[in-house]
Amino acid sequence: MSLFHSVLLAVGLLAAAGPAAADEMPLEAQAVPLDPVHPDMTHVGALDYVAGFALMPAPTLLATRPLAPWGGLSDMMLARDGSALLSVSDIGWWWRLRLTRDAQGKLTGVPGAEAAPLRDLDGTALTRKFESDAESMTKLADGRWVVGFERHHRLWSYPGAGPDAVLPEGPASPIDGPATLVNLPENNGIEALAELADGRILMLAEGQENAPGDGVGWLGKPGTWDLVTIQHSQGFRPTALARLPSGDLLLLERYFTKSKGPAVRISFIAAASLEPGARLQPSLLAEWRLPMTVDNFECLAIEPDAQGGFYLFILSDDNQNPLQRTLLMQFHWAGP
Repeated sequence: MSLFHSVLLAVGLLAAAGPAAADEMPLEAQAVPLDPVHPDMTHVGALDYVAGFALMPAPTLLATRPLAPWGGLSDMMLARDGSALLSVSDIGWWWRLRLTRDAQGKLTGVPGAEAAPLRDLDGTALTRKFESDAESMTKLADGRWVVGFERHHRLWSYPGAGPDAVLPEGPASPIDGPATLVNLPENNGIEALAELADGRILMLAEGQENAPGDGVGWLGKPGTWDLVTIQHSQGFRPTALARLPSGDLLLLERYFTKSKGPAVRISFIAAASLEPGARLQPSLLAEWRLPMTVDNFECLAIEPDAQGGFYLFILSDDNQNPLQRTLLMQFHWAGP
């Protein structure tokens, strides 16, 4: 058994014993340019680059007790005061990343994080990959968090005080999802999830790589779901949704092939198009790929800028792969 799996097993056994204080992990944040080849570059599409960091556990972590395994971050939302990001990982953990920012709102660092396990319907920590593969999340108006899982495709809700307080605690409660959710391929489940202004939920499946035709999703509420489709192009697949104050949405998509590597795309979806049976056709805001700074981006959050426009944050899932990075990047967008 590898050291990683030994640590994972030990932490899982401790968490399964019952609720405990969140693990605290100091982080090291190394600044990254938008384009390493052209370090003065600050624009891509309709977006202005503000700041970005590669995140990793600080070296001092090696001298402390075993903590939650870092990485695998799959979706996130920003605290109301902009001081933290709440995220879920695809190995069954909540993460709260503490942010430092200057007076203008620019991200200046990520000094640390707290972690706590996602729990099942009985309050036991999730440890098996088949059950713990959390890929999407949203916060409902009533304060609950909804998490979408793949492999064992399902929707669970968690109570909690929100991203500006403690990490959510279990146990989870099941949500009545679409009956056809179980028909999705094991590793191509609900990657993008958002509550709309009217209380409906939009969720989009990742879809199989290079599959022909449109992607699928659902629009509605527990017990009442309508099928929607989304136009796929050039091999990009949905990974996150974030709602604007207007009710419109931003969509994050990723791309990867062994020959071309990763790419990322951010697009706009008008609220008026969110109707049962709709074929969603996002409008492109920005797209970039190597040699620019890019990885497996799966998380998106939005924050209005008091000076006008919006801050966008994107975060990557490193797949616990030493060849990948956890990148947190901040952009500014003037708005639609």
